[in-house]
Amino acid sequence: MLCLDGEGMIDIINNVNSYLVGDYPRANYNFQKVLDENSKYNNLEKYKLQTAIRLIKCIVKYDKGIISACDLLCSLRNYLLVFKLTVSVSNKIKTEIRNHENQFGLRLDAEERVYAVLDMIEHVGKNSYIETAFMGDNTQSGQGYDDRYFLGTSPYINALTSFKYYKSIEQKLAVSGALTLSSGSTALISLPTGGGKSLITQSVAYMEKGLTVVIVPTVSLALDQVRAAKVNIKHDTSHEVYCYYSGTGDEKLEQIINDIDSNTTRILFTSPEALIKNAKLGNAIDRANKEKRLKNIIIDEAHIVIEWGAFFRVDYQCLEAWRKRLIYTNRNIRTFLLSATFEKKTVESLKLMFSGEDRFVEIRCDALRKEPRFIVIEAKSRYDKKRKVIELIEKLPRPIIVYVLSPDDAENLKLQLIDIGYKNIVTFTSRTTSIQREKIIMDWSNNEFDIVIATSAFGVGVDKSDVRTVLHLYIPENPNKYYQELGRGGRDGLPSLSVMCIEKEGDLAAAFSMIDKVITTEKLVGRWFSMLESPTSKRLDERILLDTSVKPNYNIDEDFKMEIENDLNKKNMQWNIYVILLLRRYKLIGINDMIYDRQTGVYYININIINYEIYNDSQASKQLLNEIREKEWSKFESDFKVIRNAINNVELFCWSEMFYETYDLVSEYCAGCIQHSEVEYTDVIRFPLVKKIGEIVNDAIGIKTLFPQSKEVQIYGDSNDISIIRKLVEMGVRTIVIDENSEKKFIDILLNLSEEINVNFMGTKEFDALVNMQEWYYLSGNVLIIYGEGYLDSHCEMLLITRKLVGQENIRVFHLLNQDVYVKQFGKNASDVINGPHIAGYIVESMEVNDV
Repeated sequence: MLCLDGEGMIDIINNVNSYLVGDYPRANYNFQKVLDENSKYNNLEKYKLQTAIRLIKCIVKYDKGIISACDLLCSLRNYLLVFKLTVSVSNKIKTEIRNHENQFGLRLDAEERVYAVLDMIEHVGKNSYIETAFMGDNTQSGQGYDDRYFLGTSPYINALTSFKYYKSIEQKLAVSGALTLSSGSTALISLPTGGGKSLITQSVAYMEKGLTVVIVPTVSLALDQVRAAKVNIKHDTSHEVYCYYSGTGDEKLEQIINDIDSNTTRILFTSPEALIKNAKLGNAIDRANKEKRLKNIIIDEAHIVIEWGAFFRVDYQCLEAWRKRLIYTNRNIRTFLLSATFEKKTVESLKLMFSGEDRFVEIRCDALRKEPRFIVIEAKSRYDKKRKVIELIEKLPRPIIVYVLSPDDAENLKLQLIDIGYKNIVTFTSRTTSIQREKIIMDWSNNEFDIVIATSAFGVGVDKSDVRTVLHLYIPENPNKYYQELGRGGRDGLPSLSVMCIEKEGDLAAAFSMIDKVITTEKLVGRWFSMLESPTSKRLDERILLDTSVKPNYNIDEDFKMEIENDLNKKNMQWNIYVILLLRRYKLIGINDMIYDRQTGVYYININIINYEIYNDSQASKQLLNEIREKEWSKFESDFKVIRNAINNVELFCWSEMFYETYDLVSEYCAGCIQHSEVEYTDVIRFPLVKKIGEIVNDAIGIKTLFPQSKEVQIYGDSNDISIIRKLVEMGVRTIVIDENSEKKFIDILLNLSEEINVNFMGTKEFDALVNMQEWYYLSGNVLIIYGEGYLDSHCEMLLITRKLVGQENIRVFHLLNQDVYVKQFGKNASDVINGPHIAGYIVESMEVNDV
């Protein structure tokens, strides 16, 4: 019998055993509560708990006739393989196992107890990957503590959340970089999945009193972010942290608005639709902005602003104009664009949309996912593919997401599974209504089912951490789309599978047909000039208000065959918005505002012409529009060729190579594919900040009464004396560097500094890496180096590093030593190496802050 620490874990396992034999122990036992309240479990233990919970729910639903025997036996197989158990079951379940003739790899031993065999899948070349995803013996416990760097937080973060350490150096760089951002600037921040992006939002929002608006793609993500904030922030947040979505009642909305008006609300999680279409909420944010109480705008999963474009959730395209209108009144608003990875073209577009006056920084910790093992299966025919797919769905680890090309494909696969005995099958496509989506996402998170068949509509914001398999039954048209979808798996840091099962010729043709929908030059010209010259579009001095409901001056019947009138009008408007965004992306026009008419459902877009070649319908304008259309087509075609080449050469090259071509800042990493079973990677010791930021943020100040011109100061005093350090912080020190031998010793001392001040703590390795990168964004201003007792080698290392730093504009270095020491490598005392005045610690303690 498996025994894990924790009474809740053991209790659940015992309950599972009782349920399996038909003895329901506690009808009202709250298994989810046990999981939620046991944060001490590592990710592997949490996955096992979730697996047990899913099986219990299946048993109850099976006994009530809600789900079928196939649904139950799939869940039982998963449970037994993950826990490596042999269990007793009821006679009813034994009968079902016999009836299905080992279909699920379930066996009865001599004592009529049930066990599961892995049951190798013949057409899967790497069955060892499947064993690993079932949490084989060598599986690690998930994302753990990174001990290569000093990960101490700051007095501010510690006071806000009680976090003594960051999760990783990547999270530390992202959070401290966000807190360093100057007012009125925009930061694009990439942080690997599971790296703790929510702390960026929380720390930025509480840095100063005021409102932070966080735009998230789904209700479930908004609710999850609110839950995380209420858990992390160590005081009552009942009137400070809210989420608003379409299902929020009027009473709750009034409370949100009242707290915004009273400057109580610190974080509001919401959707672009709510910001654009809810007048009450929009007006409350406008009032806060006019009074300069709106401090930050954060767009989570920011890459989707570009990728979703005009054809899915148009209101995301309104965010540029919405932000621009707010900044016109309040130029100090900071903007944060968050995601795990960014394509180069996405960064360029986001910079164009959300930055001005070159106040744009990139804090990039891009890295490929470590969890997925890649399996590619080629079927000989559509019939062969259908047969293989059924076996994969029955035997791959769960939870599983099955991605298909179209809503029709999703429904057809669901019907096939129902025909062979399944019932607990859910589809999620563009046809799924908003209400249905919210319920599916909530039920998926709550383990009500363990398989979902979906199109790409089921993606960003669906943040279930323990998905073990992502099965692609189609070929995405580019590697970025593929990577975003397979990234739904293994978000808990445990091994996952990315399996692609395709009939190559047919599925490649289907993928190419997706890029073949790029608008033709004729239609681009027709739509643009139809809007520009329409009497319903208004010219306002040098600006033009375009009516996106205008029908083009060509026959659109071919574009929208079989569409009903309402859908035709919607599609027509989407194509018009696509044209406007295309011209914006190529800098032919600027977008000043987007206005949504709530009565008609029409978007009016206020633009200005940048390139006047497109102002008149002429041969020159047609040639220019043809050029940008060709560039657009070339980009789509180039992306398609990358994924096509990977499929055609799957046995020759590492599968992950397509991602190295797609994301220009990532290092090579592949946990396993058809080419290799062992992990392959490069730059394992590379510092995770992969792009230089460069912007100088803080001005260095000196202690003017004593040494106004000095760039470097040596202070003799007890490095354990918090009063000296506190005084220097009060005088303007914002970065404190601790030698690597003293990091653990000093963390408790440093966290006792004033919680009101954001001080960035660094260890020697992080400091050295940033200096070598000449990354002054983190180091500008006053830097305090604390030398511990003894450790002359580390003293020498620190002095060597600071030689590269001293003399840089806007940087002043303070050295705090217990005493002057002889440094052998320099052949002189530290006081002779440090080029600046010396001062006793007690003098620093006695100085007034206004002396600075």
